[in-house]
Amino acid sequence: MEPSSSSVDRQLEHLLNMVSETKKFFAEEYDRRRWAFLGLSFLVVAIFAWAACLFVRVIVIERISQKALLLASMAATAVSAEDHVKAYRSMSSTSAEYLAIQHMLAEIKKRANEADVAVDYMYTLASHDEDASLVVFVVDTEKSAKNRSQIGEVMKSMHHGQEQSINIMKPEVEPVFVEDQHGRWLSAHAPIKAANGSLAGAVGLDIDARKIEDTVLPYQVYCGAGCLLLWVFLAGLYLLELKKLAGPYKKLENNLKLGIALAGYIGTKGYLQALKDGEVMARSASLGSDMPDGWL
Repeated sequence: MEPSSSSVDRQLEHLLNMVSETKKFFAEEYDRRRWAFLGLSFLVVAIFAWAACLFVRVIVIERISQKALLLASMAATAVSAEDHVKAYRSMSSTSAEYLAIQHMLAEIKKRANEADVAVDYMYTLASHDEDASLVVFVVDTEKSAKNRSQIGEVMKSMHHGQEQSINIMKPEVEPVFVEDQHGRWLSAHAPIKAANGSLAGAVGLDIDARKIEDTVLPYQVYCGAGCLLLWVFLAGLYLLELKKLAGPYKKLENNLKLGIALAGYIGTKGYLQALKDGEVMARSASLGSDMPDGWL
């Protein structure tokens, strides 16, 4: 006995319904996985952008630190060790030795600023007579009596509330921004040595940490935006490839691809520029530009 046409139709309809439900299930599952993939990729890109921003910050601050140390070392070689000892022993800011060193350092600071080397403070240091672990100010180029450190005033260097020791025996830049009684700084110093190699003191300089942070921030934004725009480019192409547009919307698809490609180009260019041009970024920073020969 052959099955009736109505029975076959019902079975076929049931089969088609099963196929339709199966396709719907897999389509929904695919959509969930697609959006999960996009969400995960965005998270990865965000983490990568964060790491890239930190990397850019390290590049810029490291370059500034090198320039600061170079400037301090060059200034230290220009200061007479004998005059510095006399200026400290005199304990007077009107002694001939004090005024000579102050004028010299002020001129160095002025020329450095003209060469786009923005130093906020420049001064000399010496070891405390009674406690070698302490460092005191000697000559300060600051003209304002309010901000000028006095001879013999102990230099206090703090980081997160903890006092940091200062070693003026060798040229160095403080590894982190330090705090003292006047503010928060990137500090560098280099020793002043006599002809026999004995230590006569040190030349120190400070750069306002806020200036450095303000200089670094635009490059971090540039780098992070570049990473995110690159993700928009890739995610946009991925979505367009999944859902092809046809008919009158085909031109719209091409325009969308062109816009997404442009976003990808800008993002990639911005990201690579931020990473590749570390020298350029540092040159735009407080101590970025190279000092001309004979500036000192």
